Amino acid sequence: MMDTKLLETDQHDAPSLEERQNQKRQIALALKFAAVVLLLWIPLNLIQNLLSERCERQCEAVADISSSWGGAQNLVGPVLTIPAGRVQFGG
Repeated sequence: MMDTKLLETDQHDAPSLEERQNQKRQIALALKFAAVVLLLWIPLNLIQNLLSERCERQCEAVADISSSWGGAQNLVGPVLTIPAGRVQFGG
């Protein structure tokens, strides 16, 4: 009688074949998901690097053009001078 009780408890504690297959499917699905995430991360990283290189190149181009075209400017033209004096009233 005691042997049958032990067998019954062992059968209830051990996962069934269906449960084990379900666990294997979940693990396989998680691994597939991780693989897809890693595979999509690679092109994302490449695009991000390309964008940062282009931003750096834009800053370099703006600095280069600014240094060659945007030097000091002098405003020169005719100057009109009007003589002025002081006027004192009263005392």
